[in-house]
Amino acid sequence: MKSPRVYLKKIERKNGHVYRLDYRVDGVRRRQVVGTNKREAELIQSSIENELFRGIHNVSSQKKIISFTKLVDEYFSIKANNLSMASLTRYKEYLKQFTYFFSKYFQTCAYPKPHLYMISTIFFT
Repeated sequence: MKSPRVYLKKIERKNGHVYRLDYRVDGVRRRQVVGTNKREAELIQSSIENELFRGIHNVSSQKKIISFTKLVDEYFSIKANNLSMASLTRYKEYLKQFTYFFSKYFQTCAYPKPHLYMISTIFFT
């Protein structure tokens, strides 16, 4: 498991300097100014790292699970405006080969064969 990192940076301001902490919680970047004393900033940094490591720093315990079809739908709806038709066709062909590979070699995977068939019928017919 990757241990959480809290970065400490010295920021120069008009009235002197301050120390700022920079870290991520649930994929959201958080920055907070903790004061002008480096020792106090390091103590706060270590306490936040410990909280993140133990999972008690407002970290949601539930991960959002999205199906593969919804993921591909969302990707193509976002990218359709920025890609040429040839690129979009090529990406769909890559996806077709990808689903074929998984249906052939990983039949007991989390997504059963009918699910992969639904993907291919939605996007490639």
